[in-house]
Amino acid sequence: MSFWCRFGLGNKKEEISPEELGSLLFSCADHWASRDAQSPGFLESVRANTVDKDNLAQELLIATMYAAMNVVMRKIEAEDKAFRVLDSMNNALINRWKPEDRQKVQLLIGIT
Repeated sequence: MSFWCRFGLGNKKEEISPEELGSLLFSCADHWASRDAQSPGFLESVRANTVDKDNLAQELLIATMYAAMNVVMRKIEAEDKAFRVLDSMNNALINRWKPEDRQKVQLLIGIT
């Protein structure tokens, strides 16, 4: 199934659960943030050639997730479905941390 079909935008509509969509959105955001934080062209365009690339990747991930969350809230009319997508995205973010650090991260970014 194509990437666009997963969102119902391709020629063939496929069903995807809110949890799968949230996980997919997180994976895309993580990939794009990691890629851009290592791209010399991107770093030069934002005048960030001397920054810590790991911190920049985390900041880009948060900014990309914020944008994705805004789109989800505007485009998914069923509020319960939108919240399931967002919960899945947030869980994917939290689960990348060591178990002993997850609660600290949840408090830091306001997920309880």
